Amino acid sequence: MTWSRFDDAARQHPKAMLAGNDAWGLWVAAIMYSNQFGTDGFIPDAALPTLLPRPIQAAKARKLADAACAARMAPDGSGLFERDDERGGFIVHGFLDWNPSKSAVDSKRERDRVRKFETRNPCDVRADSPRTDTNVRAESGRNPDGIQAPSAGIPPRARERAPAGGSQPSPAQPSPAQPEGVAGARDPEPPPPDSVPDSDRETLCPLDLADRFEGYPEMAAALGASEAALRDAAGEFVAYWTIGAGVGRKRSHWARRLRQDLLRKSEMGKLGAGPPGAKGVASALAAVRAKRGAS
Repeated sequence: MTWSRFDDAARQHPKAMLAGNDAWGLWVAAIMYSNQFGTDGFIPDAALPTLLPRPIQAAKARKLADAACAARMAPDGSGLFERDDERGGFIVHGFLDWNPSKSAVDSKRERDRVRKFETRNPCDVRADSPRTDTNVRAESGRNPDGIQAPSAGIPPRARERAPAGGSQPSPAQPSPAQPEGVAGARDPEPPPPDSVPDSDRETLCPLDLADRFEGYPEMAAALGASEAALRDAAGEFVAYWTIGAGVGRKRSHWARRLRQDLLRKSEMGKLGAGPPGAKGVASALAAVRAKRGAS
């Protein structure tokens, strides 16, 4: 879905007053039509009668379009519409000055698709989960368009956690995907030292999350940022959840949260330099590690 952009004072513009209410209304509807179908401001003659909420006769629509063309003013000397005889229609004057082009809309949609599905970190999925070409777990019920497929009344993650017999797991039974270093966690097989396992169970942020996160090379290539900038931003993320405003809060899927935070900072242009007070953050993290180790 796209959006049309209008100046709040457009209804009081001298061109609108010259064109009249009906012609101005046709101009507004033409902008919406062009954004909806990606015509970059071009309105074919055949579409004119169908622009308004209630269709009008073709002759009346052409008369209103001519009135919009005739509403000319200095300094550009152009009206609300401009006639395009070569293609058989009209062009909304200055459309691309206020609204994005079709190519810009398509590019943004592609970037959003890549950001959501193609920059996923390998530690977002369990090792025994079959993977598709877009790194989406097959049993999650998601397709490459991001639409949740219907299920039998049980969320995909609940189906993964539920045992075969249908009974709930014992509270003393540990989750095999729970991160190391958390009280009560017992992994039957310790995870690799260079990765951070994700878990559906909420835990405190691992203190070594930034060191063990293994997606830096892939994200650096995808985002056009340096690995050093990504690691600095990851340190800020860990500092927020361990010594900052997020201290003491339990969450799940820490690796995924870190990746999403890095993507957000990349979109905001915050991956150009290291975090302020990096030495202070490092020393504070060391103190938290010592405190957790003693408890």
